[in-house]
Amino acid sequence: MRDIPAIVITGGPCSGKSTAMARIPEKLCDYGFSALTVPEAATQLFSSGVKIGEDGIPSMEFQEYILRLQIAHEELYRNMLGRHKNPKKVLLCDRGLMDGKAYMAPDDFATLLKKMGLNEVMLRDAPYVSVIHLVTAAIGAAEFYTTANNTERKESPEEAITLDTRTLEAWVGCPHLRAIDNSTDFEGKMQRLLVSVCRVLGIPAPMEIERSFIIYLPEFSHLPVFSNVVEIEQTYLKPVDEFRRRMRRRSQNGHYTFTETKKKKIKAGTMYEVERNITPEEYSGYMAGERDHSRDIIRKIRHCFAWSNQYFEADVFCEPTYSRMIAALCEDGISFNPSRPIVRLEVELTDENDRLEIPPFIEVIKEVTGDDRYSNSSLALIR
Repeated sequence: MRDIPAIVITGGPCSGKSTAMARIPEKLCDYGFSALTVPEAATQLFSSGVKIGEDGIPSMEFQEYILRLQIAHEELYRNMLGRHKNPKKVLLCDRGLMDGKAYMAPDDFATLLKKMGLNEVMLRDAPYVSVIHLVTAAIGAAEFYTTANNTERKESPEEAITLDTRTLEAWVGCPHLRAIDNSTDFEGKMQRLLVSVCRVLGIPAPMEIERSFIIYLPEFSHLPVFSNVVEIEQTYLKPVDEFRRRMRRRSQNGHYTFTETKKKKIKAGTMYEVERNITPEEYSGYMAGERDHSRDIIRKIRHCFAWSNQYFEADVFCEPTYSRMIAALCEDGISFNPSRPIVRLEVELTDENDRLEIPPFIEVIKEVTGDDRYSNSSLALIR
């Protein structure tokens, strides 16, 4: 059942999520998929008459009920979808397990997870192949912001912006996070969402489109936006046909997830990519029997943050990978200050022509999109 891909569609108030949850399953059915939609837990509770506060239950307790209901729903719907004979399946989740963090103080959320025997890595990284955040109309399309189409929506535009930001930040650290903004009209926004979902599912093919930069190490502890830190150990496996193969162990606060990825280059900046979660036992088995010993294991610290509705990942490499990146810059004759640490910055795009805005606190040394010498695979190669 865990092989069934699950995609979260989340966002701030008045972001188009309800429309999306109605349209996307229909489109995917047209493409031959069996698609089930996991309903939003909070809306179900509110619709059934549950109240918060003096006339109802405490807010913290309500968030616990939401999380328990969401977990049960996702498991139930995944099991039902598994009974479908169609091999092309997808689970679409109206919000995901990390959304509750946006409505709670960080310490309260941590306390709740501890009580339930859960952790953020389990909720954020393991269950989903992608999380897509729809930006509230209050950001970039304020004239269309309304509470009239949802009886449970009470937020002012200012409150909606705050909730939108907190919801996006709740997912920072997720391996595949995308934000769909209001830079086009609403139909264009829904089309960009559909394209993003299709790319994840391999319609017409599962593509990874990203741009890469070598930058000076920012002071991550002083960024003007929330950032999250994940440790990554990346091991290359023996290639099969035209595919590069790798495994990743992602860890945070002593909790782990494991993935296997197959990649094939289509053109500069665009890769055909297939990824799946694997068990710790599979990870150990691959390590023992299929490791590519011509490449070092890459160890890096990944700093994840969102800026202007774009999701950035900055990798701080350990040795010997770091020295190889420095050597590549020297070979290019690039002028840089060797006393300042450098890192590689990546941003994943939905389309090659997507707008890209580099944050003002990032100092770029060189764009390396499509330059294989700066790829993980090349940097891992033992000279």
